[in-house]
This record gives sequence, structure tokens and C-alpha cells, in this order.
Amino acid sequence: MIASHVAPGGRIALSGILANQAEEVRDAYQAQGLLMDEPTLREGWVRLTGQRSFG
Repeated sequence: MIASHVAPGGRIALSGILANQAEEVRDAYQAQGLLMDEPTLREGWVRLTGQRSFG
């Protein structure tokens, strides 16, 4: 799991995600315990950012 490689309180950025796949990708990272921010959309591409909780 990628989330286990993010330090507690650390942030992650994912880019190059197609807009029609963003919700599925976001859900997968949230299921790993990351707190995901609102996606940023630009010309059909999405950037996702999030943070691992301190706990």
C-alpha cells in the first residue's frame, strides 16, 4: 500500500489521472487511510492531493 510509505502527517500528490477515473482513484487512496483533498481539474486531467493522518 502506498499510504504506508507516506509519513504520518505527510502529503501525497498524484497527477496525470484522467477525469473519468479520478473518483475511483480517490476512493482507493481514501480506503488506505489518506485524507484526500478536492481534485483539481485541468483540460480533462486531474491532480489529487491528500494527507496521511497523524494517528
